[in-house]
Amino acid sequence: MATFSISSDSKKTFGVPKTVAIGDQTVKSVHAGFDFYVILSTTGQAYGYGQNMNYQLDSAGYVFNSPTILEVSRYGPIIDCSCGVRNAVFLTSTGKALVTGKFGKTRQFNTPTVYPSKQTIVSMSMGAYGLFLITSK
Repeated sequence: MATFSISSDSKKTFGVPKTVAIGDQTVKSVHAGFDFYVILSTTGQAYGYGQNMNYQLDSAGYVFNSPTILEVSRYGPIIDCSCGVRNAVFLTSTGKALVTGKFGKTRQFNTPTVYPSKQTIVSMSMGAYGLFLITSK
């Protein structure tokens, strides 16, 4: 189980921590975007929770009221994630980066899209509108 707290921009206060279960999985890490969360399990599954109106979590455009396994999990074990305001990037165990969501005013990825790279990606970070990747040689 993962326990985390959601804050409200209008109240500028932290809510009471809410316990969130993801079945029999063990939580490896939790990553936060503007109004959504990605939970990674030790087995490489990615779960989404929160707003999904820009497809930053999955191709189903709605709110995830409970942790839901994400479409990116079918690409193999997910070993890392970084979230922006309305987007996310997921790193697979084979060194592929999958991008989702909205970038700026015009770029929209409604389904997980493999970032085109001829090199293995070893680390990445997502900002509000940008993506930074570190590749092997």
